[in-house]
Amino acid sequence: MNELNDKPLNDRMRRLLDDYEPNIDIDELTVDWRLLRPRLFPHRQRPLVWFWTLVLIGLLGGLGWYGLIGKRPEISPVVLKKPVSVPERTLIPDHSLPVATVSVPQKVPVSKAVVIRRQTVRRVVDTDVSVQPEQPNLPEKIAVKETYVAADVGQITGVRMVKTAAHEWPTVAHRTLSPPEQALEDKLLSGVIEADSTVFAALSRNLRQWPNSVIVCDLTTSMDPYAAQIYAWFRRNAKNPQVRGVVFFTDCDSLGQETRLNGPPGAFFTTRERDPRAALPTLLAAARNTQNNRNSDENVVEALRYAQRTFPESRHLILLADNGSGVKDMPLLPGLTKPVHVIACGPPLNNAHAFQDDQYQIARQTGGSVHTLDDDVEPSQVSRGTFVRVGKYYYRYSPRKNRFVKTHFERRPIRVLGVRL
Repeated sequence: MNELNDKPLNDRMRRLLDDYEPNIDIDELTVDWRLLRPRLFPHRQRPLVWFWTLVLIGLLGGLGWYGLIGKRPEISPVVLKKPVSVPERTLIPDHSLPVATVSVPQKVPVSKAVVIRRQTVRRVVDTDVSVQPEQPNLPEKIAVKETYVAADVGQITGVRMVKTAAHEWPTVAHRTLSPPEQALEDKLLSGVIEADSTVFAALSRNLRQWPNSVIVCDLTTSMDPYAAQIYAWFRRNAKNPQVRGVVFFTDCDSLGQETRLNGPPGAFFTTRERDPRAALPTLLAAARNTQNNRNSDENVVEALRYAQRTFPESRHLILLADNGSGVKDMPLLPGLTKPVHVIACGPPLNNAHAFQDDQYQIARQTGGSVHTLDDDVEPSQVSRGTFVRVGKYYYRYSPRKNRFVKTHFERRPIRVLGVRL
């Protein structure tokens, strides 16, 4: 049996492969290898990077030690003289005092004094502070402005000062007031009482008779002068304790939409401030809430009930209302349990009647009163001969109509021996 011999086949295959062997450029292989080698063996490209890194770190550390320790000058201690009380852990001085830089020269040995080992320190100008001798423990940290000083308890060898970075506070954007808001601010802060001083006069005459009262003020645009009169009165009666607070209402809910029965409740703005500058933000917030108030009728009763809930200790409610605006929520009137004193601001809607009918009914049904620039009217005690002046007209009470109707008188009539003159 013959053995198989593959040599002729292998030789033929080699010749065929040599014929099909592509031409290879040795220079191209060399370039490709140079590009690929750094990626395959990156650690062989920079063998001494770690060495130079350690050298750089050592150099920086030596410079830092030489700058902070080696060149630190010897200075004399600062002995604090005037005794003050020191808390157990931390003493924080008043940051509102001015500060100054004090240079301290050479070192002097001390036993029970705080030694500050710094070339410059910051302390309060013209204020000498020292630790009382009887204090057994010194504070661990003393903060002066933005510099903190740490002291060891026991044997005092020195105090090390640590500087902290200053905080940069964000800029607060100031909102520019609109012309109506600027006019309201001017009226409130000026303290000037305009020609119609109804609110000022009514409060001056009657507030002593209304202890523990709350003022409820309509703050639509037409009522701005009357709201300002509240604080003009406060300026002249700053120590009067009768008024517990002021509630402003605008007939709008928290979204600025007009209120309606069985709808979202109105937004009310309460302040107990008597200073016009302190109360100004509350008035401006209320004024901005009344932009969409279009109808003349207001949520007066709801505002009165809110004041009654917010100030349960109050005994009287003083309503500052536009005499030409109606009341949209009269069905809520039974919920009022305190007398309401209505100060009718401005002229009536028409000159036929002295007061807006709903506002007069609020005062009558709660046992309150109605007030103008010159007159104080108690609905329970009026008679046919009761006259009031509103604006330039005189009105007489009509029992049949249960309201004050306009007369032809140009001055207040008087009676002499039963005869009206």
